[in-house]
Amino acid sequence: MPLKESDHIPAAGPKDYSVNVREQLFKFLRKWPWFLGSLIIFIGLAFLYLRYTIPEYYVYSTILIDTKDSNSQEMDAFKDMGLLNDAKNEIDNEIQIIRSRSIMNKVVKKLGLNVQHFSEGKVIKSENYPKSILEINYIDADSTFYLKSGVFYVKILSKLNFSINEGDDEKSTKHAFGNAVETSMGKVIITPHGSDFSKYIGKKIEVRITPVRLISEYYRNKINVEPVEKSPSVLKISLNDPVEEKAKDIVNSLVSEYNLAAQEDKRKVSQKTASFINDRIALVNTDLSEVDTDAAKFKANKGLGIDINSQTQRMAESNLQTSKEIASKRAELDIVTSLKNNITQAGANYEIVPYSSGFSDPSVTSLVAEYNKLVNTRDRLLQNSTAQNPNVINVSNQLSDLRTSMLSSLSNLEQTIQIKLNSLEAQNATYSSKMYAAPQQQQALNEIERQSTVKEQLYLFLLQKREEAEISSGATTQNAKVIDPAIATDSESVSPPKKVILGGAFFAGLFIPFIVIYIGGLLNVKVQSREDLEKVLSTPIIGDIPKSHGKNAHIISKTDRSPLAESFRILKTNLNFMMAGIHSEKGKTIFLTSTISGEGKTFISANLAQVLSASDKKVILIGSDLRDPKFHELFNLPEGKNTMGLTSYITDKNLKIDQIINKNIFEEAHVDIIPSGPIPPNPTELLESDKMVLLFDYLKEHYDYIVVDTAPVHLVTDTLLISKFADTAIYVVRANYLDKRLLSIAEGLYKEKRLQNIAILLNDTDYKAGYGYGYGYGYGYGNKN
Repeated sequence: MPLKESDHIPAAGPKDYSVNVREQLFKFLRKWPWFLGSLIIFIGLAFLYLRYTIPEYYVYSTILIDTKDSNSQEMDAFKDMGLLNDAKNEIDNEIQIIRSRSIMNKVVKKLGLNVQHFSEGKVIKSENYPKSILEINYIDADSTFYLKSGVFYVKILSKLNFSINEGDDEKSTKHAFGNAVETSMGKVIITPHGSDFSKYIGKKIEVRITPVRLISEYYRNKINVEPVEKSPSVLKISLNDPVEEKAKDIVNSLVSEYNLAAQEDKRKVSQKTASFINDRIALVNTDLSEVDTDAAKFKANKGLGIDINSQTQRMAESNLQTSKEIASKRAELDIVTSLKNNITQAGANYEIVPYSSGFSDPSVTSLVAEYNKLVNTRDRLLQNSTAQNPNVINVSNQLSDLRTSMLSSLSNLEQTIQIKLNSLEAQNATYSSKMYAAPQQQQALNEIERQSTVKEQLYLFLLQKREEAEISSGATTQNAKVIDPAIATDSESVSPPKKVILGGAFFAGLFIPFIVIYIGGLLNVKVQSREDLEKVLSTPIIGDIPKSHGKNAHIISKTDRSPLAESFRILKTNLNFMMAGIHSEKGKTIFLTSTISGEGKTFISANLAQVLSASDKKVILIGSDLRDPKFHELFNLPEGKNTMGLTSYITDKNLKIDQIINKNIFEEAHVDIIPSGPIPPNPTELLESDKMVLLFDYLKEHYDYIVVDTAPVHLVTDTLLISKFADTAIYVVRANYLDKRLLSIAEGLYKEKRLQNIAILLNDTDYKAGYGYGYGYGYGYGNKN
């Protein structure tokens, strides 16, 4: 299907440039061998790296840290006394303890990590762990052995013998298994180990000894301890190591040594706590004894009983009773005094004495009763007789005796009552003074008893805490509970990460060519595609010619259906559109020029002449590049480069035009050729000759198309000298050859109209990358050839 003019010949004037994604994509696809080669190289390097790199395995364990103070049980005694803060240990502190140098040193010594055994493999050395095929016992003391470093090699010669040397330059010495061998690291005894020992005969074992501190520091930097997300008390301990079993042992031993260290710390604190509490108990016991002694002395000095309150109550009751007794005794004393006065005053009157039964002495009462009875008897006798009556006298004498006895008894009773009263009053005064002093004594006694109570409670408290500390010392718990023992994530190594490295190699294999092509495109100043022309030129673009993939440029045939042949047929169609406005019965002249030499003008001129002759048109091809002719490279001329041609015709007045026309050069085409001829010293003057007018006039009369291969326009003016003969000019631009900055020459020729009906032809494009017509669809019909 013929193409429309608008499809092939853009309108004049610069265009706004927009990125054509498909065009950019095909620009990179065009370089697919680069990407393939880069992928092969990088993936190959990745496989080599993985093959020769010692793999590492990821091992991890999870533990639960007791967030309570590691010594909390032992220190409860001091916390309850306010001597310590009740703050919990920070998880970060426990992490630092786990990663501490002291604990890692214990792990290294426990597992013997400072001694490594390596056996040679096909590619790399592998470490024998946990047991090597050789068992090496070191005679030196641990204190010195842990500081040594060195390497020696053991070659197994037989089941009984081996050789040992300490470097490639050192001579090996032969020894028997079980004998002491002197090395730079001290004396060692080497014995075979394992049932399959015989298959290692002839193998060499490398024994590497490293100071414990260096191995410890190495693993301290590799070990990773971090809290688990959302569970800060749970720690994850992980390690990458070439030997999976070693990594498991290190992680498990690290947890074990951490727990042992924590238990030892708790035990030490418990023992120190118990010792401290014992000292405090002794002091408190002494203080308690002193307080008890002070209380006993105070009570003894003050005459206080055990319970001063009850004693005070009893004193109050006794004081009341004493007061009552004092009142009774005073009443009794008054009666005795009154009675005594009555008896004294009565004298010899023998009157009745007032009777009272309240005397404490019953004899006084009986005497008074007896006296009153005798008084009554005397009074009855006197009624019938006189005072001198013997009976009356007898009674009177008895009354005198009784009166004397009563006075004596009353005096004694009075004295007794007075003594008793004095005693009661003194006793009452004592009770009163004690009652008044009781509050002060109670306060003093309370202070003493308070001290005694505090000391006693503290004493009991310390006894309890001592028992707890003793129990804790003998039964310490682990600070870390193992949730998951050390396990490997999977059977594959994590370092080097195979997927990451292969993925990175694949990415690099694609990215490196991409960036090289991209940067190369940015730095490349050559015209690469039609797109570059459209961004710079307002000149019409007539088409493009794909790269010829043959050994050399060749002339297409009529039956050729290659992309190259199809491109020239499209060029012919576009050229007819360009010359559609030229109404002339004579032949049409088509000039082909370029900016510099080497852009393919001759090749395009020849093939254009070929396709123009396909419709039985007569075509002649003229080589007007007199300075650097190329026809002899493309055609089989009779005399090669010196074949008679255009220069011959201009310089030889006797030479006819027919004589310089070469016929039958093209196969299956009606195309004649006028070569350039021998190179003249003055090409410019020759092209200005009047014979050029005669030549073109003749050719226009005898040919339908005159295709002129002219000289480049950048450095010489040869083409412009004969441009007046051109009906159409095709300006050839070779892709990846011409500097973009030289496109200004073509633009200038177009704008200044120094070449008639000019159009740009892009040569040597890569149709597989879409640089030609069709933007990536290619010249598909020709691909079938």
